[in-house]
Amino acid sequence: GYLILTPNSGGQKGGAYYKSLIPTTGQVSVSFDLEVNGSADGMCVPFFSNTNAFLTGGGGGSLGCQGMAGSYFVGIEEYGTNTIRIGVPNAYDNWDKTISGLANTANAVRVTIILTPQKGSTFIDVQAQVGSAPPSSYASRTMSGTLPAGGILVGMTAATGGEAAEHKVRNIVISGS
Repeated sequence: GYLILTPNSGGQKGGAYYKSLIPTTGQVSVSFDLEVNGSADGMCVPFFSNTNAFLTGGGGGSLGCQGMAGSYFVGIEEYGTNTIRIGVPNAYDNWDKTISGLANTANAVRVTIILTPQKGSTFIDVQAQVGSAPPSSYASRTMSGTLPAGGILVGMTAATGGEAAEHKVRNIVISGS
C-alpha cells in the first residue's frame, strides 16, 4: 500500500523518515513510487543528521522542507513548474530541471536518487520514470561538502501549500555502503 504524506486539502504538510542511520562511506541510494492526485507545492527527500530538524516550520509550502536543516535535499515541485530541485534545505532554488508529468497523472512516478561521494563534494543524480516511459528524464548536480561520516537519516516530506493534493509513496528502497 501507499504511505500518504498529505491529504487532499490545502495548507497541509506531512512526512516520515527512516529511523536508522544510512552508511555514507560509499553511495547512498533512495528509490520510491510517487503518486500525486492534484497539483500543490510538492515533496522533498531530505538527507539530514538531526531528528529535531525534521518537519519544522509551518503547514505547507517550501516543498515540505521549510525550516529543515541538513546536508542536502531533492525536491519535486509540482505547482506551476514540474521541476526537480537539488539543493540544501532553505536554499532550494539553487537549480531546477523541468520534468513533465510529475503531478496529477494516472501513472505513478518512480524516483531514484543516488548520492556519490567525491573529493570534498557529493554528486547527486536523480531519475524520474513517468509511467511506462524509460527513466531518461534526470537531473544531476555536484554539491560542495560531503555527507557526515557517521551516517545520514533519510526522510520524505510533502506540502500542499495553498493548493490541494494527496501525496503518496510506496515501494521505498533505501541503501548505503
